[in-house]
Amino acid sequence: LNRVKKWDFLISPNPYTSEIMKRAYQLDIPIKVTGYPRNDQLVNPDREKIKNIRKYFNIPDNKKIILYAPTWREDDDKRENYRLKFNIQKFYKELSEEYVILLRLHYFDAKRLQLKNYSDFIFNATYYNDIGDLYNLCDILVTDYSSVMFDFAITDKPILFYTYDYTKYKNKLRGFYLDFKSLAPGPLLNNSDELLSAIKNIDSITKRYYDKYSKFKSTFNSYEDGNAS
Repeated sequence: LNRVKKWDFLISPNPYTSEIMKRAYQLDIPIKVTGYPRNDQLVNPDREKIKNIRKYFNIPDNKKIILYAPTWREDDDKRENYRLKFNIQKFYKELSEEYVILLRLHYFDAKRLQLKNYSDFIFNATYYNDIGDLYNLCDILVTDYSSVMFDFAITDKPILFYTYDYTKYKNKLRGFYLDFKSLAPGPLLNNSDELLSAIKNIDSITKRYYDKYSKFKSTFNSYEDGNAS
């Protein structure tokens, strides 16, 4: 809040977020609803740059890409290795011929990650500079409650919500600013098998959630026209 006192105005992506920002930051300054300049690249992706990022991670041209970007959980034991919350062996067996997974973790978690046996399937992209590049690169986003859903929806690519700890997160950890279940533009998946099935049936899920996805975009992305800068 001390930092907020130095601001002259705030840029917001939509009116809904503006109202939340007013409360959260206790604002008494103008809010300009323009969309986010950082998201212009999602409206007008640079195809050559995308090819170069694929080369940067050494991902074969014939592989589709899943970006896994979960929320940081403060209740994890930081003294232990970080464990992915899905069955890596099963995912590798059933997906690795078609997909690779890019991980975008909180850097506290990334430091505790061990992935020696799956270096051709799971790539740690936590320390890559611009997550917007990863949005443009990937074919599917898997997240949970992270705000990455708002920016990623601009791409029109499918989003899967891996919400294995929904009740705990809602009631004990952080809670939500919005009615998450009713607004989420994709399925809420409760366990590893449900997530795997959703990935394998991504085309049917995209069709099933088309209307909900469109409504989500009209609420949160209506100002994202590629000209915010």
